[in-house]
Order: sequence, then structure tokens, then C-alpha cells
Amino acid sequence: MGVRFCHRSHRSLRSRRSRRSRVALSLLCLVATSPACERVPDSDLLTSSGGGDGADGGAPPPSSKLCDPVQQSCPDGFKCSAFVEVEGDVRYECVDELAWNSTYGLCDVVSGASNDGCPKGSACLPSSFLDSQGLCLPLCVHDEGCSADARCLSTVGIGASYCAPSCAPLTPECPAPTMRCMESPVGFACRFESSVNLHDAGQGCGAFTQKLCDEGLVCLYAGLLLDCAETSCCAPLCDPEGTTDDCAANLECVPLDAPGYPPGIGACHIPF
Repeated sequence: MGVRFCHRSHRSLRSRRSRRSRVALSLLCLVATSPACERVPDSDLLTSSGGGDGADGGAPPPSSKLCDPVQQSCPDGFKCSAFVEVEGDVRYECVDELAWNSTYGLCDVVSGASNDGCPKGSACLPSSFLDSQGLCLPLCVHDEGCSADARCLSTVGIGASYCAPSCAPLTPECPAPTMRCMESPVGFACRFESSVNLHDAGQGCGAFTQKLCDEGLVCLYAGLLLDCAETSCCAPLCDPEGTTDDCAANLECVPLDAPGYPPGIGACHIPF
């Protein structure tokens, strides 16, 4: 399966869902989100059927290439892959299922409806539209297709949704070195994002800037911070039960009391 990039000026970019923000129960923090999993029209989720003779003596090519990445609705010998015609506009097609890469392993982004060598159910997705390398990420749509300990997220600017494993932000462990344990719409997950989409402590974040806070940070309402010129800014995470002072002067480590957040996680902000 592969991600195909074809720049076509006559096709308009699909509208993206607006970014969502969440309000922490005790912190009033804004959760920096990525675009919601893109909805694929029902007409695009077609079950493919075989027809004709395979050119290499293998499985015959499907009569329709369109497919469902969660149901893997392709004939035997094929897998449902993701490709992008323009930035942020993803489609799913059947390609040969031969795999030589591993899930969450490095891969080369291919052009055309070609096989990228990723296992069935995943696709080689880059962290930005122009990258030539990516990771074999498990595909999902409409919050379906992921295990209970993963979130269905979208890489900024790509549009294809993938399963991002949940993680502990103070002791981050992700399946690939190029993934970061970052805020997601609910809790924290190992995300695959280009560094150009990430902000450091004190920089703006959330739906207004369409920027994400880097690993070790959380997006908080500006009223809780000392030097934030935006509606919300990235603030350091901390251990509220820790013995060391992880926060700057005049700031305290306050527990993040919001749905989906693991216990024992705090953020540095002005004390109430």
C-alpha cells in the first residue's frame, strides 16, 4: 500500500473539520488537537471484486480500486491502502498486499497506486506532505479500526487517519523514535508530526493557531500563564507528587483534572 501525491490544481481541497478544544475541569485548559479523522463518503467505501487475469499470474486486479481501509474490502492478494491527490485529501485504493516492512517501521513513500511494503491494514504515511519517507501506520476511519489503547488521529496536512498508541507523557515510550508522546483530543498519544507543526513552551497553540504542543507540554488557557500573548499557549508538564520543583518561579505544579488524562500528571501554571 502507498501514499500517492499528485498535485492537481483543478481539484479542490476537501473541507477539513475544525479543530476541537477541550476545557480541563479544574484548569480550564485548551487541548491542542489535530484535525478530526476525515470522513470518507459512503460512495468511496466500496467492496472491490476481482476480474480478469493477473499480469504476474497472481490475484486478478480488482474491478474497482476504491476500498474501506478498516474492513480491508479488497480481493484476496490485495490490501486497502491510502494515497493523497492533494495535501489533506486522502483516498483509499486496493494495491498488492506483499509486505516487507513492519508496523510503525520506516518506509519509503511511493508515487501512484503502488505497494509501499507496509503490512495489510497500514500505509506508509509521511509526517508532512513533501516528505519522501514515513512510517507504516495502522489505518482507521471514523474512530474505528484501532485497539482500546490507541486513538484515531490525523497527521497535520496529510488527511489520512492512523492509530496512535496511548502513552504516559512523563515517561514517554512510543513504537518509533520519530513519534512523540503528545496531547490528543483525549489524553496523550504517540503522534507522528513534522516539527514545523509543533510549538515550544510559551508559544501559541490550539484551534486558533492550528499548532500542537511538543512532547512534554500541554496547551493551557492564557489566563493561567504569565507570558502568553495568544489565547492559549504551551506549558510544561510536571509531576504533582514529585520531590523536585519542575516549574518556574511563581508557578505551581497543578494536577490535570480532565477526562482522558492519566493520574499523576500536572501542568505548571499560576496557582488558583
